[in-house]
Amino acid sequence: MPTPRLSAVAGNRAISSASLPAARLVFQQITHSRTAGVVSISGWLTNTGGLAACSLTMRVVVYDQANRLVGSAEGAPRSPDLAPGHSSPFEFSVSIPKALDDDPKFQLGMIVPSIASYSGECRE
Repeated sequence: MPTPRLSAVAGNRAISSASLPAARLVFQQITHSRTAGVVSISGWLTNTGGLAACSLTMRVVVYDQANRLVGSAEGAPRSPDLAPGHSSPFEFSVSIPKALDDDPKFQLGMIVPSIASYSGECRE
């Protein structure tokens, strides 16, 4: 017997990807501080979705007040595997270039965290 096509199984309706379970990764409680040429960023990453997210890698990018790139860092949250409903703290340090750090007019602007990569397949 032939395998039915997806459109036949779905009754010829488009399938919305929003209805399929997936990992949904949300950044929460992000804080930062600046000391001696370094911006320290911390917060929580929570999986509010229906599937696990494993081998997580994050990126944090720091901009100045004029929206110029200051620096970035990449790494994993404390727990790189997040089951649905679980959270993990993260901490990153981004070095400020000496020329900017020595400039009395320099001010931090935006701090942008993002997910660099993750896998839906977890090792047990």
